[in-house]
Amino acid sequence: MEGKVVILGGGVAALGATYHLVKHGTHPVIIERSREIGGLASSYRIGDFYIERFYHHFFPTDTLVFDLAKELGIENKMLWKKTRMGFYHKDKLYGFTSPLDIIRFMPLSFANRVRFGLTMLKIAKTREFGNLDKLTAKEWLISTFGQEIYQEIFLPMLKIKFAMSLDKASAAFVYGRLRARAESRARNISAEKLGYMENGYHDLIDAMYRKAKGKCSFYYNTEVMEIQYNEHNYSIKTRKDGKITTITADYIINTLPLEVFAKLAKGFPPQFMENVRKIKYQAVICATIGLTKKLSDYYWINISSAELPFHGVIEHTNFIPSSHYNNNHIAYVFNYVTPEHPFWRINEKKLMKAYIGGLKRMFPDIADKDVLWHRVAKERYATPIFLQGYEEDMKSVEDFRHLYFAGSFKIYPHSRNVNNVLRTGFEAAEHLIADEGK
Repeated sequence: MEGKVVILGGGVAALGATYHLVKHGTHPVIIERSREIGGLASSYRIGDFYIERFYHHFFPTDTLVFDLAKELGIENKMLWKKTRMGFYHKDKLYGFTSPLDIIRFMPLSFANRVRFGLTMLKIAKTREFGNLDKLTAKEWLISTFGQEIYQEIFLPMLKIKFAMSLDKASAAFVYGRLRARAESRARNISAEKLGYMENGYHDLIDAMYRKAKGKCSFYYNTEVMEIQYNEHNYSIKTRKDGKITTITADYIINTLPLEVFAKLAKGFPPQFMENVRKIKYQAVICATIGLTKKLSDYYWINISSAELPFHGVIEHTNFIPSSHYNNNHIAYVFNYVTPEHPFWRINEKKLMKAYIGGLKRMFPDIADKDVLWHRVAKERYATPIFLQGYEEDMKSVEDFRHLYFAGSFKIYPHSRNVNNVLRTGFEAAEHLIADEGK
């Protein structure tokens, strides 16, 4: 079987590449392991509504998503809401959005509350990352915010996110996350303005798929077993329903996590493979929970308490009203973990018992009877681990003889979101189109 252009993976980056190629007259083959497209942006169908498997929103700066929605004729489905952030610290929930919230945040001295607010305003106005990739997050945060703010606010969250790699966490990554948040509040300092679509990214994914359908080939439930470089082309061995098939490709856009690609790749130069193997990934567990009532007034709650079984609570229906979801109140809880973490191995029943127990501790009014339904998603290669010096490692993974890369590993140091991942797919497609024309 032949496929002149083959895209490995069916997530957001792959869809971006597919859409861009089809738009410019190239008809790719897309190979996706699961039975649906969308990857980390795919959705559950709960009754008559869709809700994403992993929480998402977009920022006012996500111009690629806005332009694409307009091009696809679905810009009328975009919603903008003001949201509030909370901070759960030593068994107490604080508001953490407006200047008044920060002034009331008693774990910090008054001087450091003022310092935190002024520093975040400064970050919102700064456009350059400078040499932050060469610094650790600890170095930059202490020099920028001071020891107390680092200790009380940032250190607990860095421990959650980076675990064993805490001392090597990238300053540029942390700065990028803070800047995205600060920019979303730039025009309204009392709330954070975020965007969503009526059915989440399901609407965008579906619209892109419909535009591309008929001009490309989607192979679902198809696992890539081997990617062989043959000097003049590539042989891709796949398996579906126990049947092995080999596809010959002249061009490949790889959107698989690089750890996965490295296990499948054969015949590539040793130095190229050494560079690919530098990029490591972290796993995530995300539970979506339908409830009879709301938990709080906050959309996003950061957690600094190591005693709780999860790292954050996103109360989705404090963002998009419960009326969109048959009056179900929907919350996400999540953990960033390694595959060795006990939660990665235990079954869903035990995991949800721990998660519901954690919610009861935070919100004593919640009882078992308030839980209507739940779904659990686990993704082994959810996000690259952004450590000090990551930029050099990222740039060392270069396109190779009609093999192009797209995906979350390429968005650094910018915030890891759908807009930026989508952009990597567009860029890979542009490079391929340029090479096709040579």
